[in-house]
Amino acid sequence: MYDLDSVSIQESNTHLLSSQEPRWTMSVLAEIILSSEEFHFGEVFSRNSLRHVELKQVVPIQKGAAPYFWAEDDDSVRFEETLRGYQCVKSLKRIDQIGDHVLYRIQSSEETNIFTGILESDGVLLQASGDTTWKFQTLFSNRNELGKFFDFCVDNKIDIQVKRVVPLSSTGETGGKFGLTSKQRKALTVAADHGYFKSPSDVTLDEIGDELGISSQACSKRIRSGVEKLVTNALEITR
Repeated sequence: MYDLDSVSIQESNTHLLSSQEPRWTMSVLAEIILSSEEFHFGEVFSRNSLRHVELKQVVPIQKGAAPYFWAEDDDSVRFEETLRGYQCVKSLKRIDQIGDHVLYRIQSSEETNIFTGILESDGVLLQASGDTTWKFQTLFSNRNELGKFFDFCVDNKIDIQVKRVVPLSSTGETGGKFGLTSKQRKALTVAADHGYFKSPSDVTLDEIGDELGISSQACSKRIRSGVEKLVTNALEITR
């Protein structure tokens, strides 16, 4: 397994957490860069002139993993027909549509890919977007699980660059530079510690809400808003 306290992945200025942060049980956010050639869906999307495509949550399905994604295109029917024509696409399901933005669930014909690697390492895909180069924002329950994901990528010859790894605890008691409120930070920490972000989850929103003393609806809203703020601020996403 990768030694996350000493290994630098890539020869650039990219680096992981140093040995000054020895707690392996903390949740971590990881920003990962990879070429569209490293996963079939990336190649498929780059070959189609989409105005915008953004991958979201990955869910386990049968023996594989199926990510959800938003696509913006002038002709969604043509886009769907084109995608279904690729051998690497096992299934494509339209979930919802808002204006020109359509939400899909897609499954690869290959059982082993970066998405199964994320799931098998108890990771969560928060967001991914790109064209020829893709940026993945991921969350892992601890650095051991992140190390398992790195091992998975090496074993399956998936070439990734790790741009940044940010410990969830670095947000500080009041959110620090990442802008989290104390309530958002506590909700995210409790959720991560109890395995909420695993697939399937080890805990329900009701159980997390009970521990926080709030309703499941309020808990869900707090977690969603906290994740969005972390992804936007901790990983320096520009909008």
